[in-house]
Amino acid sequence: MIFVFDLFEGEIFENKTFLFNKTLCSFIEKGFPGRRLLFIYNEQKSDYKGTDSKKNIFYYIKTGNLLTKIKAKKAFQKRLRQIKPAVLLSSRFLKTPGNIPLVLYIGHVKQLKNISAKQLSLVAGILVSSRPVKQFLISGMNVPETKIFIAPFVPDVIFQPVEWEQREIIKKEITGGHEYFFINHTASAGNCFINLLRSFSFFKKRLQSNMKLVVAGEAPLKDKAVSDLLAAYKYRGDVVFTGNHVSSEQKAGIVASAYAVLQLAIETDEWVLPQEALQCKVPVLMCQPGYFSQQEGLFVYADADNVDDMAYKMMLLYKDETYRNKIISNAQQQLSAFSAGTSAEKIMQCLLYAAANEGAQL
Repeated sequence: MIFVFDLFEGEIFENKTFLFNKTLCSFIEKGFPGRRLLFIYNEQKSDYKGTDSKKNIFYYIKTGNLLTKIKAKKAFQKRLRQIKPAVLLSSRFLKTPGNIPLVLYIGHVKQLKNISAKQLSLVAGILVSSRPVKQFLISGMNVPETKIFIAPFVPDVIFQPVEWEQREIIKKEITGGHEYFFINHTASAGNCFINLLRSFSFFKKRLQSNMKLVVAGEAPLKDKAVSDLLAAYKYRGDVVFTGNHVSSEQKAGIVASAYAVLQLAIETDEWVLPQEALQCKVPVLMCQPGYFSQQEGLFVYADADNVDDMAYKMMLLYKDETYRNKIISNAQQQLSAFSAGTSAEKIMQCLLYAAANEGAQL
């Protein structure tokens, strides 16, 4: 049985966090003999080869100006007709020749801006990166739960716990030696980040601590509402922005040295961060809408719309060392859920489900 992964214009490979990295492809090949994985992508993606295996054929389709792109799309359809895969997996909705079943990959909620509920009803299956994306599809777009499969990102191996001495060095570089919460803020966080700043302000006022808030990147400074708040923010000196030129190795050190990681659950394009934090034995405070489901024992949860609740959970993590250590211990027991083997199994389950529901011969 042949499966085709469409990386032509997709977002499956992003920021060196690959859904189909070498390890994952290896697990799929070894765990599911007789399944052949073929990739189609343009020259811009040619550096991101998913596997070294000779079983995997990589088709390169050139893109450039408008005319070249039109020709490339025709070439893409031609390749599909030649291959005749059992299922096509893509991060974009497209019509397939010969009614080839389409599995849609949704890495984050903002992808859905260009996909309608009607289009979602036409796909054979949906593969998502996290529970919040699944929750959004069910509650916001009325997608049947049976159609959705979660294949979590596989954390990069560079995210590991650091020794005390190294942690102190990193803290000194980032915050002058003070403990800090770390948040991987993205440009579309909006009001969620504003609420988080207000919660941090409440935390600082109540505990009178030297805790800092370290924010990845510089995206908040481009948001007028956020920048206006920061201009008059009492604890502006305790909010540190890392800038946009942080290497993967530097980020791994920052995450591993944090007292806790704060994650806005709706920002699912960065969903890999919680897994990376847990791999570093750092607790994660998941700030999400109250109606989202929870994974018991994995994260500390707070209502993203409730400033007091987020502040209280920050204080709980800070004041109760026993509770913090228990969260870390519980999470370590569940890390296997984010392994390459687990993700490979979920991906194949989704593909086989799509093939079976389209009448394919298994």
